[in-house]
Amino acid sequence: MLMNMRDKALLLKGLIAFAVILVVGLCVGTFMDLSVAQAIKSEGNPIAIVISTVGLFPLAAPVVVMLGALAQRSIASSRPPIARMGLAALCVALGCFTSYLAVKGFPELDGVRRLPFSNIPSTALIVAGVLLGLVLAFVGYSLAKKNDDAELVRNLLTAVVFLVVSFLVVEVIKNFMHRPRFNAIALGYEGVTFQPWYQPFSGYAELMTRYELPGDAFKSFPSGHSINAASVIGCFYGLAALIPSLRSKWRLALVLEFVVALSIMISRMVMGAHFLTDVSVGALVAVVASIILVVRVKPSQE
Repeated sequence: MLMNMRDKALLLKGLIAFAVILVVGLCVGTFMDLSVAQAIKSEGNPIAIVISTVGLFPLAAPVVVMLGALAQRSIASSRPPIARMGLAALCVALGCFTSYLAVKGFPELDGVRRLPFSNIPSTALIVAGVLLGLVLAFVGYSLAKKNDDAELVRNLLTAVVFLVVSFLVVEVIKNFMHRPRFNAIALGYEGVTFQPWYQPFSGYAELMTRYELPGDAFKSFPSGHSINAASVIGCFYGLAALIPSLRSKWRLALVLEFVVALSIMISRMVMGAHFLTDVSVGALVAVVASIILVVRVKPSQE
């Protein structure tokens, strides 16, 4: 078992409390999104840039490690050789792709323009993403070789599925709502105006072409960084299955859930990349997924 009854109860209470905070943030932002964004934005804030950059990896890195572990279990399985190698190669390829998705976010952390330190060619981003993915997958592979837990594959798959599904939910909503980011609105272009989070934005394709804005300029709601940052519990669940010594550290995971998520949510607003409702809903999706994951766990009776 990955947690005892006491840890499960603590996690559920903490996650529910965090969900309530996020709902309050959503309610406040519904009426004050624009004013909050105007008050909190700090152009080029170095601390926000660093935190926001780190925010690309809290979900991606653990997922790649878990995929590397699944690759090891595929090779060690009793399936035919072709199936074993094919599944392992698929896990590693998915890991490299996941790593690339995180790395490619460097050039446009604010969702509108390229930051001075991140004018990186696309080829370099692909190479960096693949190399980082291979390193992280190898870490997972090595850890899995030392793990004799018969339920490792089931626990890893459970974590990966919950993390990927919650991430995809946010991406689908983004591509349906097309909400302009605050930075895009601040440029003052005609037609690029503030839009409430609950109303889809129309005409974005024409505006992108007219003003040469990147596609991310119209993907404000919900925040992808926020779901990454608030997925600590889901990531920890998979890592605890892989590294038994982590199984007694659920309290630490809960603290990290609050600290990492709130830090990155605030940094995204400071950079002008998101509104309060964007970060609240992004994090809320991850927290709800974490609650479902914890509820499904059958704790030990220790």
